[in-house]
Amino acid sequence: MNHIPSLLVFVAACFSVHSNTVPCDNCCYNCNGVTTQEECNLITKCGRHETCYVRKKTERKLNVLYESGCLSERVCNALHTIQQGTVGKRDHEAVLTNCFDCCSSNNTAPCNRDLCTPNPPKLPPGYKICYSCSGVEKPEYCERTITCTTDQSCHVHAKMNFLYDALRYDLGCQSKSVCAALERL
Repeated sequence: MNHIPSLLVFVAACFSVHSNTVPCDNCCYNCNGVTTQEECNLITKCGRHETCYVRKKTERKLNVLYESGCLSERVCNALHTIQQGTVGKRDHEAVLTNCFDCCSSNNTAPCNRDLCTPNPPKLPPGYKICYSCSGVEKPEYCERTITCTTDQSCHVHAKMNFLYDALRYDLGCQSKSVCAALERL
């Protein structure tokens, strides 16, 4: 049996993020059943007529949970119109909606991270939110985020496998000293 070694080429790049959040066109944080919005690190791209939303709810056993994602702009507008009468009331499953809010995030970072959070925690100075994925076809396909510390930068690592003619990307945090070494190559 003849084994052909796969030839891999690694290309890595570090970059500075000038804000502390990831840029994304019409993207929202998308989670269900997290106890705080800060726990949500999944991002989804919304459809053309959709907007970001967050619903904070208290379940029968008094667990406070958040759900977030994309919702039709029409539905969000309608819910805002009738919100005064629905927030604070239980639905048929005995779930109390404490808060429901929508926002639009065109050409910015996802806007729904701090909705329904009275005093949203701020990232410490110098910390940033970066994409975090392994083996994605394109960096823009990454749908997870991670918080990087002050001694880290956002990092993209491209791997080319010439045997399969496949380029894959790893994204995440990388030590600034490693980034500086990569820049000298």
